[in-house]
Amino acid sequence: MKGAQQKETSEKGSQPHEERFMSLETVFKTIELTAESNTSWEAAAQQCIQEASSTVKNIRELKVESMKALIDNDQIVRYRLRCRVAFAVDTTLREH
Repeated sequence: MKGAQQKETSEKGSQPHEERFMSLETVFKTIELTAESNTSWEAAAQQCIQEASSTVKNIRELKVESMKALIDNDQIVRYRLRCRVAFAVDTTLREH
């Protein structure tokens, strides 16, 4: 599959999706967040990103560590995610 992806991207003249976000000199930091939604796990993941992006810049990745559904009267009432959010460290902020 990876070979097919590389062939497809080389024919288009662009890099694979993940390569656009990383360079050899990029350092990433991760934080752990928990979010809930009464709609879906996808909505909970989006909430993680929205909340994190209010104080963290350069977010590049969200990894779901665990998923839970809260049940009431045999129905799912809340979707809960525990996530790790990775963001690129801004090295231009260092004092010399």
